Amino acid sequence: MIRPGISARPQPMFATVPGPASAAACFGMMAILLASCISQPSSAPATTYIAWPSPSPLQVVTPTQPSPLQVSDLTWRVDKQAGTLKVLGLVTNHATQPLGDITLSVSLRDEDGSLIAEAHTRAARSNLSPGEGSYFLALFPAARIPAQVQAQPASFSEPSSWPPRAEMKTPIVVRQRDGSGTILGWLENMETATIRVSGLTAFLTDPLGRPLDAAEDWLTQSVLPPDGSTPFRIRLPEAWDPDHIIVEADLEFARDAGRPIDVRIEVADSRASQQGLPFYLVTLTNQSQEPWWVRGLLLIERETEPLAVLPIQPPVPLLAGNAWSYAVDPALALPLMKAPPADWMPEIRIRAFPDPLESRPAVLAAVQVPVAITGYELIGRMLHLRGLVENRSETPLKAPTVWAHVIATDGRLLTAGFAQAAESMEAWDAAPFHLALPVPLGFDPAAAEYDIQAYALRP
Repeated sequence: MIRPGISARPQPMFATVPGPASAAACFGMMAILLASCISQPSSAPATTYIAWPSPSPLQVVTPTQPSPLQVSDLTWRVDKQAGTLKVLGLVTNHATQPLGDITLSVSLRDEDGSLIAEAHTRAARSNLSPGEGSYFLALFPAARIPAQVQAQPASFSEPSSWPPRAEMKTPIVVRQRDGSGTILGWLENMETATIRVSGLTAFLTDPLGRPLDAAEDWLTQSVLPPDGSTPFRIRLPEAWDPDHIIVEADLEFARDAGRPIDVRIEVADSRASQQGLPFYLVTLTNQSQEPWWVRGLLLIERETEPLAVLPIQPPVPLLAGNAWSYAVDPALALPLMKAPPADWMPEIRIRAFPDPLESRPAVLAAVQVPVAITGYELIGRMLHLRGLVENRSETPLKAPTVWAHVIATDGRLLTAGFAQAAESMEAWDAAPFHLALPVPLGFDPAAAEYDIQAYALRP
C-alpha cells in the first residue's frame, strides 16, 4: 500500500494510510513513486526505456521580495510530437505554516535576456505543508528555443483548511502498441467529506529526483464522495522507467459536488462475436425531461487490474426520454499488448463511471436530421454501414451524428453504435457516414432490422 510522501522532494513511502497522528503531516497531498508497486503484464514485450540526460542547471530568478517559496531543479525539453516546450522544476515551502494556491511565473528569454514568452502555472500540488516540495510543469509553443529559462513564485495563500487525503491503489504501467506507456490505477478518497481532484500529473525523474518530463491526467471523475474512488489514466509520451515515475495529485475539499445526473449508464453482459471474442453494449438512458450532455469513462478491467479507460462523450446531447446504445470491443480497446490472450476475454468486465461535473443539462437540444443507409457489408466480425446525413434547412449545423441500432426480428438489440459524420454541414448539404459495429455469432445482415437516427447542433 502506498501513501503520500511528506519530504521536501517527493519521495516514495510504502506504508499504510496515515492515522490521525500523522494526517496533519501529510496534508492529503499525493506524491507517489511507481516503483516496486508497479506491475506489468507478463506477456508484454520487454521495454527499452528512454534514457534522458541529466538536466543542466538553468537560471532561477531570486524574487525581489523575500518569499517563503524556493524554486530549484529547473529544466526544459521539447516535445516534438506535441509541438510544445516543457519547463519543469521543483518548488519548496520554507515557511512555518502551510501555503496554498501556489502559482509560479515562468519566462523564456533569448541570449540578450529579452523576453520571448511568459506563462503562469500552478504547482502540481498547490497546497504544501512546511518543508514540502512539489514539481511543476509549464507549457509553451515550441516555436523558438530559449537561451535562458527563468522561474519564480508568483502567488500563494494561507489555506483555510488542511488539504484532504487520498490514496493511490494498484497503479500499473502498461505498454501501448506504439511503444509508449500508460499509467492506470485508482485514486481513493480517504476523507469523510467530498473532495475534488484539480489535477493529476506524472513526472519522470532522474536518479537524484530531478524532473525530466511530465504527462497530465485523465480522471473518470473529478469529484469523489467519502470513501469514493475513481480509475485514472495517464498516457506517457515515451517509454518511461517505472522506477523513476512520481505521480502528484492536487486535492481540495469540494464546495460544489455537482447536481445529480439524470442519465443512467448501463453495460450489458458480454456476447460472443462472429470470431468468438466478446463485445459489450453500453446504453445511455435520459431519465429527465430535458436534453443532457453525457460525459464519463468506461473502465475495462480483468478482476481488479485496470486494463484500459475509454471516454463516454457523445458529440450531441441525449434527448429527453431517449435511450442510445453503442458497442464496445475490448479486443480493439486494450492498449497493453498487440494481441490480448483469448483466455483473458471471459475474465474481462466493463464498468461505467459518469462524471457529475462534466455531465449537465444541454442549453439547446440536438435537432433530428434526415439520414439513410446506402449500403452494408459484413467483413469478419464487423458490420460496416455506410450512408448519408442531410441538412435540409436554411442554417448550417454542427456535429452531425448518426446512431444505429441493429435489432433482431424478435426485438433483441444485436449491436449498436454512433459516429460523427462531419464537423459541420452547410445549409442544404449532405455528409457521408461510416459505422463499423461488432456483431454476434451467426449474424445475418439481411435478416436484421436497422433503426438509424441522426442528430446535429445548431450553431
